[in-house]
Amino acid sequence: MGTYHQRQILCCSHFKIYIGKLAEVVPNSAKIGFVVSTKIHKRAVQRNRIKRVARETFRLIFKENPELSSVLNKYMSFVVVAKSSATGASNKELRDDILEAIKKIKV
Repeated sequence: MGTYHQRQILCCSHFKIYIGKLAEVVPNSAKIGFVVSTKIHKRAVQRNRIKRVARETFRLIFKENPELSSVLNKYMSFVVVAKSSATGASNKELRDDILEAIKKIKV
């Protein structure tokens, strides 16, 4: 079943994260999609910055936080959707926002 339809949603100030489980569980193969629409910002440079920071945050979670990465690998499928407030936020604010949301995942 798709990630949007499983309906575990984490909302934070700059992102909405949809969480789903894949039918077939393969270790260490979480799928993460990043969505930043043109409604958020018309310039691709700003949209790409938000996606780049979010991608790097997830990469660091898998690399440096084994307890969080084990939780993430149980779910396996994520869609990270940026909100309009993400354009004015600094990189550190975006990172902290994602980390706070990931810690709220119900196992």
